[in-house]
Amino acid sequence: MSFLLENIGNSADWPLEDNEQYGSTELVKLTRIQSVVGKNLHRNWLAIPHVTHDEHIVVDSFFDAKKEGSLSGVSFLASIVKASALTLKEFPSFNASTDAKGSELLLKDFVNIGVAVDTEHGLFVPVVEHCDTKSMVDISGDISTMANLAKEKKLPFEKMQGGTFTISSLGSIGGVGFTPIINAPQVAILGASSVFDRPVRLPDDTLGWEKCLPVSLSYDHRIINGADAARFCKRLEHNLKQLLGRGESE
Repeated sequence: MSFLLENIGNSADWPLEDNEQYGSTELVKLTRIQSVVGKNLHRNWLAIPHVTHDEHIVVDSFFDAKKEGSLSGVSFLASIVKASALTLKEFPSFNASTDAKGSELLLKDFVNIGVAVDTEHGLFVPVVEHCDTKSMVDISGDISTMANLAKEKKLPFEKMQGGTFTISSLGSIGGVGFTPIINAPQVAILGASSVFDRPVRLPDDTLGWEKCLPVSLSYDHRIINGADAARFCKRLEHNLKQLLGRGESE
């Protein structure tokens, strides 16, 4: 496998450009963090057969609960993390790691979810431990604390270890979908884009609106099949509705 990773893409020389004939240029070196992350992403993309399942899940329940005041101190991302944790307990093959050959699967009883944080220094993925047993308030606090540490380049390395699943959210930026790259040796990653309003036919045959979250679930196709990926996303939507319908912020 190491030989494969080192040599894929090297069958032809990298194209050379003579840009001086076009205009001025500036050479910018990648930061150490960008370089390390880039190498890991390259390895993961080459080694793992990625498939991405896109789904729109209705998230009216979160915004309704916010209006009612039952989700004080809970971020939208924290609700997705908690709902994902509950779903991972029901789909243990998603909460697992595999070897490079994809021949063995290590199922995990704990749910530690990495949350991608974009900073001016590069991408950090702090891990929120035991999300299945923590409240959404506690998860919100953990995400906020570690995100601030990451932005200040003070996040300890050990706080980015031990993840069983990863969530990458572009909700505050935009987008309608993307293909997140799996964080090996994990077998799946969930991408979340921007919430949008979608027209819906109401029971009385009038037109209404519902809030939808586009999610993109990339999975290791050696381990997970498409049907299970679709079921996972549907169950995620169900668990989010149930979770927020009960107002469980404690």
